Amino acid sequence: MRNTLSTLWRPGGPWSFNNALLVTKRLAQGDDPLSVDLNTADFWGQLHQLPYGYANTGVATLLGNFIGAFLSYDSAVQGGECRGYVHIRVAVNVRLSFKRSKKVRAGNGAELVVQFRYERLPTFSFMCGKLGHSDRIKNLKILNINRIQNNASLNLIA
Repeated sequence: MRNTLSTLWRPGGPWSFNNALLVTKRLAQGDDPLSVDLNTADFWGQLHQLPYGYANTGVATLLGNFIGAFLSYDSAVQGGECRGYVHIRVAVNVRLSFKRSKKVRAGNGAELVVQFRYERLPTFSFMCGKLGHSDRIKNLKILNINRIQNNASLNLIA
């Protein structure tokens, strides 16, 4: 079994099965499988519309920790300023709504909105911003459409 998994396992996830998120954690010797926290998954994300000069590890760490827990900054992909976005890896709590933007203040005092985009998102609801279900409104009985807050959009996916 270990040999089979070692040939199939590719680090970097997120993993999905039938377009549903599959959350896994590696157990250490003596860990209780029933007490493992399966609420977070690692995602690659993109930080769009950063001001010029802000595409660096420090800013990526701050914004990554706002999204979830910052894991890494992809320095292998060069030209963040020219490309238009910064590539980061974050651990996100999949039970909460995904964050899609953050207001930042540039050095000159101007307020800008940095957009977040996530790569390889599985089944996702744009209506509530959460994973695990889609927006099949025809199957929902919505009593008051005005009470629904649309906090996510198609630009959330990279």
